Amino acid sequence: MDDIQIIDAAPVQQAVELAQGLVTDEDVVRLTDSLAVIADAYRNDVMFHTETQMRVSVLNDTRHPTDASKLAQAYRECAVHATELFELACEYHKKLIDLEEEEDNIEWRDGFDRRRHEVEITRLKFHLSQMSKTAHHRIREINTWRQIIQELQEKPMVDEAVSMAVRFCKEIHAMEVMGAAFPPADARNLYGLLHHAIKQVREQGLDQEFMAQINGDAQLIDWCVRQGILVDTRPGTEVKE
Repeated sequence: MDDIQIIDAAPVQQAVELAQGLVTDEDVVRLTDSLAVIADAYRNDVMFHTETQMRVSVLNDTRHPTDASKLAQAYRECAVHATELFELACEYHKKLIDLEEEEDNIEWRDGFDRRRHEVEITRLKFHLSQMSKTAHHRIREINTWRQIIQELQEKPMVDEAVSMAVRFCKEIHAMEVMGAAFPPADARNLYGLLHHAIKQVREQGLDQEFMAQINGDAQLIDWCVRQGILVDTRPGTEVKE
């Protein structure tokens, strides 16, 4: 099993061999001419998220407007990849056993049966290579989430109720600004979640923390006034009781 190609070398040559009879000779030539590009694409294709996508898309300021919300999501993302990595490792070792079994048994096979199992060995080696590549990118993403988590842990955190209140304010406001149409049931659910979060903020005396999170966003403050969440947008304003 030493010839299994891992991560840095794509098992693309087998694609040409298996393509014989599947496509025309002209297509085989085209595929052969493309081997270097395919190998390069195989090595450089980034699975899952890039660091920029993690910071800008996954932890976007609308859905995760506070550092506390971003930290919670970063923990979730890291945990998901760790769980999937464990499952992948188990499947990888099962396939290694399948490959070892196929290679041990190939010696006494002949004819069509041998050819059929030779194809199976090629397929298993390719799957193992793909699984190794997937594991590499899961570990890369786990490591990047670790760095992001460490950065966020250095920052002061706000209460979860504040995070949720700011999130729902920003989500609803953003949809209204874009003129997005969403089903009435979804709208009622979002507004219900928003007002419940605001209630929690008021009951816990977190008014100033809430204001600090939206301070500087004039449009959002004006929207909160129209919704009856705030009584004014001037400095020193208080959350409506």
